[in-house]
Parts: sequence; C-alpha cells; structure tokens
Amino acid sequence: MSFRLKLFIAALSSALVALLLAGGLLITSARRQTDARIEDTLVVQARVAAEIIGRMDARPAERFTPAEIDREADRLGSLTGARVTLVASDGVVVGDSSEELGALAAMENHLARPEILDAQARGLGRARRFSATLNIDMLYVAARVDHPAIGFVRLALPLTEVRSQLRAALAATLAALGLALVGAAPGPGPNRRAPWRRCRARRGRSRDPKEPGLPADSDPRPPRSNGPDRQAGPTRRRR
Repeated sequence: MSFRLKLFIAALSSALVALLLAGGLLITSARRQTDARIEDTLVVQARVAAEIIGRMDARPAERFTPAEIDREADRLGSLTGARVTLVASDGVVVGDSSEELGALAAMENHLARPEILDAQARGLGRARRFSATLNIDMLYVAARVDHPAIGFVRLALPLTEVRSQLRAALAATLAALGLALVGAAPGPGPNRRAPWRRCRARRGRSRDPKEPGLPADSDPRPPRSNGPDRQAGPTRRRR
C-alpha cells in the first residue's frame, strides 16, 4: 500500500467520523428546537381557544345541543390547524374536530388523561404519547375552560413534522458525505508523481549531445571584464 493511498484512507476516515458526529448533533438539535416550537405554539392556541369558548353565550349546559358544541370544535380546529377536542367536566367528549358527531359516544372518557389531569390541577396540561385513534405520536395541550357545558379544551398535533425535519437533516448529511468522498478521491491521469519528484527528474536529466547549440565543454557565459583596456608601457608622469 503506497503512502498516498494510506493518506487518502486516513483523511477519508476522519471526514466520515466528523460528518457522522455533525449529522447526529444537527438531528438532535433540530428535533429539540422543533419540539419546543410546536409545544409553545400549541400552548398559545389552547389558551386562546379556552378564552374564545369562555366568552360564548352563558346559556345553561342543557341548552347547548351536541351538534352545536361539535361544530364549535370543528371551527376551532380549522382556525388553529390542530385537532381540537372539547371535554366536559366529567371527562365525556362532547366535541372533536377529527371525529363525526355520531362517533363521540364511542370515545373513551378523557378525565384520566395526563393532560386533562394537569389542566384540572394547574389550568394547563401537556403530554406526549401514541394516539390509538390516529395511530401516530401526538403532542397534547389541554386548558381548563369556564363554560357550563365544556370543562376542557384540548389541542393535539402530530409529531410527523419532527420526523420530516430529521429526514431532511439526514439527507443533507449524506449529501455532504458524498461530496466529501468525491472531493477526496485521487484524480485520474497518467502522470500522478509529486511535483517535487518531477522537478528533481528534470534537474537530473542530461543534455542530449546531438542537441544543437554550444559544445558541452563550452561556457555559454561571456568572459568577465576587469575594466577598460589599458595601454601597455610605462606611465608618464606629468610635470
């Protein structure tokens, strides 16, 4: 194995390790930032939705029809872009933007859900878990509501955006790795000697005796002059 090949393998290994570490850090950072951004947005939307529901007309709970409450969930879902679930104070689901009105009776009681329990105790609750209804990982934020027929409003968003960003970061890392491999590969060519070796070969090359020009033993440099020619003989002294 030549020295050049060993150097190429060492440089390639170092670049591969550096790219893998950078890609892992990038993916982790992107996931944390995306999770935080989604959660902060969902918290603000849940508080706004609770404020909107609390300002509805103050009719008794029995005066609100199930269809009217479910339409309110659909309206809030279209405004926020999230799944909106309206839960009564006893945990019964009374409205859901992702479910039909006839399917609400078959939904489980939500009073024991972690985000509902936190909202009941502190006014706002958050949770992340797998949704058995949608079969995806979801982020839930619930807020307590001051309304006669609705006790809690819960907003949910899928965490698929995080996965899409992770895939984009992984694709960018692989692309950078490919470019590094292409740039580090030795280029083709018949003469791949180092420049200093080529210079040494040119210096050691002897002159061809058949090459036209001066003889081999002649000095092409002009003779060095010691000054202007002086006239021989004694020098006359002026009186």
